[in-house]
Amino acid sequence: MPVLKEQISNILDMGILLTRGNDSENILEILVSQAMDISKCEIAALYMLENASLVHHMTYYKYEKKSAITIPTLSLSDHNIFTDTLHRKISFNHADIPDDKQSDHTFLFLNKFSEKYQIRSFLSIPLLSNQEDAMGVLALINSKDSSGNIVPFDCLSEKIILSLASQASVTIANMIYLKEIKDLFHSFISAMAAAIDQRTPYNGSHTRNVTKNAGSFLDFLNDKYQKKEFGEYFNENRKEQLVMAANLHDIGKMIIPLGIMNKASRLEGSLPAIENRFLLIASYLKIDFLEKRLTKEEYKRKDLFLKNSWQLIKNINSREELPEEYKQQVENIADCCYQGKNGMCISYLTPYEKECLLIKHGTLTDSEREIMKSHVAMTSKILENINFESHYKNVPLWAGAHHELLDGSGYPKGLTKESMPAEIRILAMLDIYDALTAADRPYKKPVSKTQAVATLHDMAKAGKLDKNLVVLFEEFIRNE
Repeated sequence: MPVLKEQISNILDMGILLTRGNDSENILEILVSQAMDISKCEIAALYMLENASLVHHMTYYKYEKKSAITIPTLSLSDHNIFTDTLHRKISFNHADIPDDKQSDHTFLFLNKFSEKYQIRSFLSIPLLSNQEDAMGVLALINSKDSSGNIVPFDCLSEKIILSLASQASVTIANMIYLKEIKDLFHSFISAMAAAIDQRTPYNGSHTRNVTKNAGSFLDFLNDKYQKKEFGEYFNENRKEQLVMAANLHDIGKMIIPLGIMNKASRLEGSLPAIENRFLLIASYLKIDFLEKRLTKEEYKRKDLFLKNSWQLIKNINSREELPEEYKQQVENIADCCYQGKNGMCISYLTPYEKECLLIKHGTLTDSEREIMKSHVAMTSKILENINFESHYKNVPLWAGAHHELLDGSGYPKGLTKESMPAEIRILAMLDIYDALTAADRPYKKPVSKTQAVATLHDMAKAGKLDKNLVVLFEEFIRNE
C-alpha cells in the first residue's frame, strides 16, 4: 500500500495527538479509528487487560462504533489469537485464513464478531507499556484494497499501526502511573490529616470540615463566576491545591504537647493539687486553733476565706471569660501564704496556677498560646521537607498561612492583603468558621452558624477578612 506525503503528515499528527492526550478513552478511540483508516479494514476490535482477563472494550464495523455489542470476556488461559498476542507480546499477521481454518480454535473466536463478514485477513497488535507490560490487544479484520477486495495487511501498515499502538499504550500507561502516584500522594495526605484529627479527641473533625468546605465553597464560587457574580475562577489545579492545603493546614499540631492540645480548663490537672493543698492548710489552721495559736474569730475568718477561695477557683476554672471583678480576688488568694509554727510557708497558689486563673479568655496561658500558635510555622517547616512538584507548589505556602489576616495582625509572617491570594483568604476564613462552630473544643462552647457568620462579618469590617468572600460564604452556608 503506497503511503502518500499527506498520509505521512497525518500519521505524524496522530502520533503527536496520541502522546499528548489526557483521556484514555479518547486515545483508544483515536488509535482504533486511525488503525482502520491506515489499513482500510472492515472490523476493528479492542480488548483491554483487566483483572487478569481480556475484556472487550470497543468494536468498529466500517468506522461505525458498536458499543452495545456483547462480546464475552476472555480468560488468559483460553487459547486463541487474542490471548496468544497478549502472552507473546508480538503482532500476528495472517494473510489469508482458509475456510477449513475458520473453525480452528485459534481463530474460532473471531466468528463472535459478526455473522455477516467472512474473515480472511487478520492483524493482531499487542498494546505494550514502556515497561513492556501487556495492556491489551487491537485486532483488525479484513484489509481492503482500492477496489474493495479483501487483501492481506501489508507490512508497512503493520509497522505504522504498531508505532501508533506503542505511542498510545505508553501514553495511557503514563497516565495510569501518574494517577497511581497522585492517588498514593493523596492517600498519604488523607492519612496525615486523619492522624492530626485523631491525635486528640478535641480536634476530631476540624480538618475534615475545613477540607470539605474548601472544595464545596470553590465549586460555589465557580458557579458565581459563571454568573459573573465573582471575579475569579478556580480551575482544577487551583482547587486541588487548596483542598490539599486544607487537609494539611494543621499538620504542625503533630508536635504540640498533648497537655496543651487537650487543655480543657484553665487549671486542668492542677485543680486536684490545689484542693489537696487547701485541705492541708485547713488542717493546719484547725491545729493552730486547737493549740491556741489562733483565736476562734481568726480561725473562722481564715477557714471561711479558704473555703470561699476554693469555690471561686472552681468557678473561674470552668469559665471561658474572666470577669474583671474576679481579678483582684485571684490576686488576693495568690498573695496568701500559710505560716507554720516552725517557719514553713505554704503559698495558696503557685505562680503558674495564678497565671492560669488570670487568663482573660480560653484556657491557655500566654506561653502556652505561643506554643499552640507555633503549629502554623511548624506546618510550613514540615511541608518544606516534602517535594511538592510544580503541580502542587502552592500547597506549603497556603497551608502555612491559614492564620494570616488582611490587616497584617495574623501570624506567623504578618502577611497583608497584597501578599494574600484568594486561596489564603478563603482558608483563613474557613478555619475561623469551623473553630467557632466546632462542638468538640474543650475550652469553649460552639456558636450557631448565624453567630459564626456574624463574627466573620465583624472581622471583615475590622479589615481582617475579605468582605466579599464573607458575603458569599454567608450565602453558601445559607444554601448548604
